[in-house]
Amino acid sequence: MIAIIGKAGAGKTTLADIIAYEHNLKACSTSSYAFDHVIYKGMEYCYKSKLECLNNKDNDRHLWSALISQYNHKDKGRLVKEMLDKYEIIEGIRKQEELDAVKEHFSLIIGLVRVGNDKPDPTFEIDIVTSSDIVLFSNNIMDLRDFSRSIEVSY
Repeated sequence: MIAIIGKAGAGKTTLADIIAYEHNLKACSTSSYAFDHVIYKGMEYCYKSKLECLNNKDNDRHLWSALISQYNHKDKGRLVKEMLDKYEIIEGIRKQEELDAVKEHFSLIIGLVRVGNDKPDPTFEIDIVTSSDIVLFSNNIMDLRDFSRSIEVSY
């Protein structure tokens, strides 16, 4: 099991997709899973369609975070634990308490930092350096492909 953490725009989904393809694994983002199982149920009254809601994700980031926290209220790892039955790569854990609740399930935690990405991400609350097994600084997709080819995946 692999977890990929990092701020918005770091390339987590891209890296997860590359690793999944190269190593024949299934990947999913916490945002995608949460959208289908938690987020839209809490926000459907605000939007005409799922697509409209999804397209406004960046503007609703705090609300998404609050809905996931509410879902994880009794068990901080609830959302990710549900995902572990279906996926070998999970990307997008955003809170330290959520990562701490599930980190024993992962054989590798990758912290991804996109060089030059200085966009603020107030909903990301993890210390990447202390929480990751590997911190990858990426400039482009080739960095991600090279990294994917360099790791050994066992399951």
